[in-house]
Amino acid sequence: MRALKYTYRTLIILSLIVLNTSVLYAQNPKEDLAKADGLMYDKQYSRAGDLYLQLLKQDSTNNEIVYKYATSLRLQLNYSKAFYYYSKLIESKKEFNNDTWFYYAKTAQQLGKYQESINGFSKYIIIGSSSHLRNQSEQCIESCRYALNHQNDKSDYIITHLPPPINTPYSEFNPIAISSNELVFSRYQAVFDDSIESVFSQTYFSDILISKQNQRGWQKSKIFSDKISSNKYFTANICFSKNLQEIYFTRCFDNGGIIGQCAIYYSHKKRGHWSKPKKLGKVNKQNFSSTHPYLAEYKDYNILYFSSDQPNGFGGNDIWYAIIKNGNIEQISNLGSNINTNGHELTPFFDTELGILYFSSDTHKGFGGFDIFKSTGGLSSWKEISNMGTAINSSANDLYYTHRRGGNIAFLSSNRKGSYYHGNAESCCSDIYQAVRQEFKDSIIMAETPKDSLKKDSVVIAIQKLLPLSLYFENDMPNPKSRKTSTKANYKDLLEEYILAKETYKQEYSNGLGTNAAKEAELQIEDFFSLKVEHGFEDLEKFADLLKRELGEGKTVRIKIRGYASPLNSPEYNLALSKRRIGSLKNFISEYENGYFLPYLHNKADNGGQLSIFEDPLGDSQSIGLVSDNPNDKRNSVYSREAALQRKIQIIMYSSNEFSIDSADYPILDWRDTELSLGSIKKGQNKSTIVYFENMGKAELSIQNIHAEC
Repeated sequence: MRALKYTYRTLIILSLIVLNTSVLYAQNPKEDLAKADGLMYDKQYSRAGDLYLQLLKQDSTNNEIVYKYATSLRLQLNYSKAFYYYSKLIESKKEFNNDTWFYYAKTAQQLGKYQESINGFSKYIIIGSSSHLRNQSEQCIESCRYALNHQNDKSDYIITHLPPPINTPYSEFNPIAISSNELVFSRYQAVFDDSIESVFSQTYFSDILISKQNQRGWQKSKIFSDKISSNKYFTANICFSKNLQEIYFTRCFDNGGIIGQCAIYYSHKKRGHWSKPKKLGKVNKQNFSSTHPYLAEYKDYNILYFSSDQPNGFGGNDIWYAIIKNGNIEQISNLGSNINTNGHELTPFFDTELGILYFSSDTHKGFGGFDIFKSTGGLSSWKEISNMGTAINSSANDLYYTHRRGGNIAFLSSNRKGSYYHGNAESCCSDIYQAVRQEFKDSIIMAETPKDSLKKDSVVIAIQKLLPLSLYFENDMPNPKSRKTSTKANYKDLLEEYILAKETYKQEYSNGLGTNAAKEAELQIEDFFSLKVEHGFEDLEKFADLLKRELGEGKTVRIKIRGYASPLNSPEYNLALSKRRIGSLKNFISEYENGYFLPYLHNKADNGGQLSIFEDPLGDSQSIGLVSDNPNDKRNSVYSREAALQRKIQIIMYSSNEFSIDSADYPILDWRDTELSLGSIKKGQNKSTIVYFENMGKAELSIQNIHAEC
């Protein structure tokens, strides 16, 4: 069993953190303060923080405890709360320790509060007692000024947060795409998740995993190789040779809960199986750590880049290289002062075709934490480095940049805002992100709108980013067991009821499964509600605000809403249900801010603005075959994530004067006549007519049924 006590060194070695979570109840304030201080000394920051918090509840004015609690939060990477408590100390004007100003500024920098950070560092330079922290403050001020000047720069990349099961509330890092649909990565997680064992001795492990992608998305990850995994060591940070027949990776030793003494190992394939790993000779130094290997291959030799805190470097962890010829390590050298600083440089990746080194540093000028940088050159000769800019970098820790040939699709690991986390430590854990490179244009609207005119209308661009805007519904809502095509329900009210049912969905979908499968099922439902249901309504509120701005300028706006249903009932029933769902959104729009949109809907706005809403109810016609239509199998037909994804409506089209945004290709019926009268028809009489229409859309039209009201 392997227990973890978090250290900053853990971040340097593995570039991640998982926290011990246990609750300690204060009994004797002096004894408990000493106990908390002891836990801090042992680097058990989470447990110490729990105890400091109990002490604060007894005496919230004790600045010594406030400072120590803030410090425990900072060392858990819970920057928001740490910043709050450091701010309380500064506001009291009786800070317990003048280092408060430095750490106030440091947490502000991690949160992207760059001006507050500059003010704090400037104050510390004046009053601070540590020359080391004063020098660091000067470096941080330069970084904050850089960030302020570049935080609004445009990026060549669109960043996507990979979904579960790739990312979890623990840490995922070191992503390597070994093919177009296979991702190898490392994960650091607890063995006992929210269990009684965690109160006494939480156990963690790190392993290398592989996941494959198919039409349904990323599949559940598996252990990359039992030969590589170890019960004795923390295993992570893998790299591959070009032919995927040789690997290098890291094993770290757990010394009484403190992770260190990492070493690089290698293995090669024999008859389809990995050989027993061997420690890599000269690269590993006794009592020091070597990690983050990356292999660059050439005709007559290979170069292994890696990160190490071994002697004769420039600071904490430097990037080094080893020349390998005929399987022998001939030379080990430091990359030099252009790359390495007095801080930490980690996770090297070298593009041999372009001769570009990518790496992460916490000292070169950037946006905060670790940023990703690049430089051209080789061996110990490197040109000036450059920051990879916004999107790739954030105010958090951004590491493990890699890309496939051409560099159009890249991966990185980050604990930026939006990453999943364990417990209440919002910045504790890193996730894997995909970065797709593209030019500053959108091909969907370029054909209809000149590029220059699009850039002038930021509202339209913001709306475009929201489409298709998806909103989700509880099973058979609104108006269950009804065949009506209209409803008086407001989507906002339906959403509130749906969110209240989340625990029921988790319980029903995980019912009867084994422990691990049940946890994964609950995680799927939790992610669906947070990433789909709640996020969808947040986007709807943004959309409504942008729509107000458009109509306020007197524009003519048209939107199209498409409705879906899962296949649990008959096609006719589901078609009526999807109409009711569209109706609930129309009611939300009509009732928004006490009827703000009503004049525009009824063509009575003083400024001439108009709002038209078009309906496109599809029922279950586009439901995927993987969703159960068995009413007796409620786990899969009602409570599964797959079924829940089918119960939705989408705003798929938006047009405003000269602008038109379509989120997807779909057929559009253009009728010659919008009304059709057959006159009176006697009982038993047959009458025929011809209806003229044209498909003006971009997708094939299929008429599935025709329904007449009488």
